[in-house]
Amino acid sequence: MTATSAAITSQVRDYDTVLQPYKLVAADGARHAATYGPEIFGGYGICDEYPVSMFARDAYQIQFSPISNEMSRNMLMQFQGLPKSWA
Repeated sequence: MTATSAAITSQVRDYDTVLQPYKLVAADGARHAATYGPEIFGGYGICDEYPVSMFARDAYQIQFSPISNEMSRNMLMQFQGLPKSWA
């Protein structure tokens, strides 16, 4: 996905609508892994000695940076011609 995103960014001028689904899929997959990773480690999943706590923290940050997943979904729907969901 990273190589495809880089290629699209260098070739397409209006790449935000093309790359938003990639961001949504990656963020949802990271959140899923971050939810179940600490559960597999049990109590050690929240300890700083193991990297799984760092992965969980970073995965939840992807949900809202640089824009939130909800904003991404709204932007994609607007470009499809659907009305704003917050209006």
